[in-house]
Amino acid sequence: MYRDILREYSVQDRDAVDEAIAVVYDSITQQVKNLEYKDGDNLRVLLIDCGGSTSDMVECSYEITRNYGIEGSHATGQQHKGTKISMDVGYANGDTNFGGNNLTYRIMQYIKIKLAEFYQRVEPVSIDKLLNVSYGEIYDYVDTVGVLSTYEGFEKAYKKAGAILPSDYDNYRNDSEDVYFRVRANFYFLWDLAERIKVDLYSSSSEYEFSFTRLKSIKGLYMVSVINEKGNWVTHGECPPIRILRDEISLLLKPEIYSLIKKFILPYYEKDETMSEIHIKLSGQTTKIDIFRDVLKEYVAGHKTRAPFEHGYIKKLKCIRGAVAYHGAKVIGRIRTDITYESPIIPYHLSVETFNEEVEKYLVSQGDLLSSIYSWIDRPIGTRIIEFTLKSHDKDILQTISRRFDSDQFKPTNEGELMENNPWLKDQKEIDQITDGDVRFFVYSTDESWGFKYFGVARIGGRFYCGEEEYVPFESTEWETNFFDGKR
Repeated sequence: MYRDILREYSVQDRDAVDEAIAVVYDSITQQVKNLEYKDGDNLRVLLIDCGGSTSDMVECSYEITRNYGIEGSHATGQQHKGTKISMDVGYANGDTNFGGNNLTYRIMQYIKIKLAEFYQRVEPVSIDKLLNVSYGEIYDYVDTVGVLSTYEGFEKAYKKAGAILPSDYDNYRNDSEDVYFRVRANFYFLWDLAERIKVDLYSSSSEYEFSFTRLKSIKGLYMVSVINEKGNWVTHGECPPIRILRDEISLLLKPEIYSLIKKFILPYYEKDETMSEIHIKLSGQTTKIDIFRDVLKEYVAGHKTRAPFEHGYIKKLKCIRGAVAYHGAKVIGRIRTDITYESPIIPYHLSVETFNEEVEKYLVSQGDLLSSIYSWIDRPIGTRIIEFTLKSHDKDILQTISRRFDSDQFKPTNEGELMENNPWLKDQKEIDQITDGDVRFFVYSTDESWGFKYFGVARIGGRFYCGEEEYVPFESTEWETNFFDGKR
């Protein structure tokens, strides 16, 4: 696609580094440039990258070797001296359902609650009452009741506000065109306003409040459709005298951000690793919100999390600068860079029912390496559907993965062919143990894709039969959060 669009440019599509590694590489090249390292020291970095809709954490250890010898002219016997950067990279954790959009959505909910209060002429409820917790107690409260329960009262207030100022336009598809477009316009107005508030309050360290009257300077920007006490639609185009303070938004967003950072950092904390020896970097424009650094102070010494205020474009520039430096080093040859990638750590659980007193069998557990996936489940030969359950790190169900199969379509084989054609099989005993009249589904990964594979082997009348290898990705649009489908 980029080749078609950017025909006048040479598009680099080989040996590319992803965004997280580019940010780390930019930091390393700055160390090399300023000589801010000790020759041969092994350093560790955790990079937390929070984008618009997903978040990832990458662990990287690296070593900088000065005056690394590069073979030179045989005639002179001289060697050119350069710098060698050795990087060992591993995917440490991730959340496909958390990013900047989650925070914008929370602000949108709060705006909707405040507007509903204004048009109903009722006394506003403060954010600490909606969350039932004060700013200073938020971490302990989330630890005790969980992040979803923290927002329980807030969600009830949001649902109540929807009766006054509806924005879930997908639920109005069967209404008149006028009603549908009113509700749809409400959603996009609220979302755009929430994004504006987030950017304004966190793009400058000096902004402490957002006044709706600020919108007056943009003609025609403010317009919402409200259902009044008589059930009639009323359109409002005048900005209400509502102010939203930065402290209110910080309290609103803190449970979400704390829950994410805790999930990422806690495993290192619990393993008693010396966090002072691990540099933590924040990437992605969402992390310019200072709450990220405040939360990290719960686990890391304060000096490690303090950073000067940076505009979002500077964070993005670091990524671009790192990618350019990596390719530049390859072309010029002054810096030799060796990057090795470890097998990713899986942030999910995968289970199946065993039908043995309704006990689940976990085929994959959170924290397993992708390359270590190897298990199986047995089913009677007449079974036609196998169901895998994908769960989050705290074992909330994300998706039920249902797959149909027909053992009548399996092809005849034998132990030798199975072991020869499927190098991931570990031991022939696992084939020999299959009971006559059963099919065994092996679940495994070849570390090539972000998902798992399964392969059925059946024993029928003493002979072996096998199906086709099937691939299932971990992430699916069926369970990923969509804020723009008009259902919220």
